[in-house]
Amino acid sequence: MSDLKKYITGRKKTNKEFAKSYEEGFENFKIGILLRQAKTIAERAKKGDWKKAREILAKAPDTEAEDDDKL
Repeated sequence: MSDLKKYITGRKKTNKEFAKSYEEGFENFKIGILLRQAKTIAERAKKGDWKKAREILAKAPDTEAEDDDKL
């Protein structure tokens, strides 16, 4: 286990607020990555590069938005 992982694990055990903030922040980070991938798909679709768009789309998880994220 890396030093960073050890630090985060220890900090989560001793500080519940940190644990919650860390998890929320990490989720937001992952959402940002998915949004960037979606943007890439749209850009490539405009250019007609469907092969790359399908490869990226295949990696994205098929999930529903949480209730507070829906319009």
